[in-house]
Amino acid sequence: MRNLPSLRALQVFDAVARLESLTEAGEALGLTQSAVSKQVAQLESLVGQSLLHRGHRRVSLTESGQRMARIAASTLDELTARMAALSAESNEALRVVADADFLQLWLFPKLPRFRARHPEITLSIRSDSSLINPPDGDYDCALLWGHGPWRNCRFRPLLTNAVFPVTAAGFLKDKGDRALLGSDLIHDRDSYWWGAILAALGSKIDPEEGTTFSSTALCLEAAARGDGITIGDEVSSRHHLERGSLVAPLDFRMPSSVAYFLAEPKVSRPHAGLAAFKTWLEEEAGEHRRWYADYWSGKEQTALVSEGFWAPAVDS
Repeated sequence: MRNLPSLRALQVFDAVARLESLTEAGEALGLTQSAVSKQVAQLESLVGQSLLHRGHRRVSLTESGQRMARIAASTLDELTARMAALSAESNEALRVVADADFLQLWLFPKLPRFRARHPEITLSIRSDSSLINPPDGDYDCALLWGHGPWRNCRFRPLLTNAVFPVTAAGFLKDKGDRALLGSDLIHDRDSYWWGAILAALGSKIDPEEGTTFSSTALCLEAAARGDGITIGDEVSSRHHLERGSLVAPLDFRMPSSVAYFLAEPKVSRPHAGLAAFKTWLEEEAGEHRRWYADYWSGKEQTALVSEGFWAPAVDS
C-alpha cells in the first residue's frame, strides 16, 4: 500500500505555502487554524522532516517545505487539468457511424434503452447508405457490414447473419395454393439472394423478375403492405416478425457470408462514453441472438405454404 499524503493535506499545505499563514490558509479553505496545523503536522510526520519555520504571526518554508510546496502545487495543477479534460470528454458527443439499414432497422429502435441507462452520454449518429468499409473522416465507433479484414481500423464481429423469404400473412392468404409468380419477387439491390434461395428450393421461377429497391428497409415495407415476397435477414427483419407485419413462410434460412462489425479507428481519441456504448451493443447483440434462437426452435418444421407455391406458375 502506497504511503501517500491525502488530497486534503496537499490542498492545505499549498494554501499555507502561498499565504505564509496558518490562519489565512484556514480562512481560505473554511478550516480552523487547529485543523490546518493538524494537516501540516501529519504531512511532516509522513515525510519525516520539518516543513515550516513557525513565527508569531507568519510562517516560512524550510528547504524541505519549499520542495513539498512545489510537489503539492504541481500535483493539484495536474489533477485539475485531468479532471477538466475528463469533463470535456464526457460532454462531447460520441461519434457513431452506421450502415443506414442497420441504423434504421436494428440500432434506432434500441437507442431509448441506451439513453435510459446512460443519460450522461451524448450520441452523434450519422448513417451511410452502404457502409461496407470503415468510414472516412472522424468517428469513434462504426457499425458496418462486410467480410473484413480492414487495415485502417480495429474491428470485431457483432452479429452474423442468415437470410430467408418473408412476406405479409395477407399475401399468403390471398395467394392460397396458387404458385408464386416471378413478378411477386422483391429484390434488395440485386437478384443474388433470390437466385440462391430459389435454386436451393428447386424452384424454376426466374429470379431476375420482380421489383428492385435500393434499401432493405424499403423491401421489407413493400412486402409488409402485401406487394410481394422479399428476402429478410436475421438482423433487419426482427421487428417486423415480432409485430406480425411479416412472416417467414418456411422453416428455411441460408447463412450469409457477410456479417455486421463493430469498428474503431486504429488511433482513437479517448472518450469516456465509448466503453459503455460498446458494452451495451454487445449486450443487445446477445439478446438479439437469443431471440432468434427461440424463434427458429419454436417454428414448425413444415412449410406454411404448399410445395406447389414455389413451382413455376403456368402463366409465368
